[in-house]
Amino acid sequence: MGSMRQEKMKIWCCRSLFALLLFVGVSVAASDASDEYVSIYSLITKGDEMLGSGLKGEAAQFYSDAHRKLVAFRNSYPDWNHQVVRFRLKYLGEKLADLPSIVVEPIQALSLIHI
Repeated sequence: MGSMRQEKMKIWCCRSLFALLLFVGVSVAASDASDEYVSIYSLITKGDEMLGSGLKGEAAQFYSDAHRKLVAFRNSYPDWNHQVVRFRLKYLGEKLADLPSIVVEPIQALSLIHI
């Protein structure tokens, strides 16, 4: 009788431990996604600050970087708050449409310039 009770206790402990590890794993993944989104949002607010100061080129760089990272974020975390991601992508698209395009010159072209 005692061994049956011990067996049930072992099963209960294993199930509880599994549930706990699963919960912790999901919480860590959600935390990673949230931390990454906050980092992207910080780029957006820096772009807003630059734009507010009349620094359109710098604002465009921050917005472009945020847009690129947000697209990658959406691909990495497809189930993370669709509405927020969609809203921010639209916001960034509107901001970038009103700003000068950023031209990134290839490094090789820069090496051809002689001073």
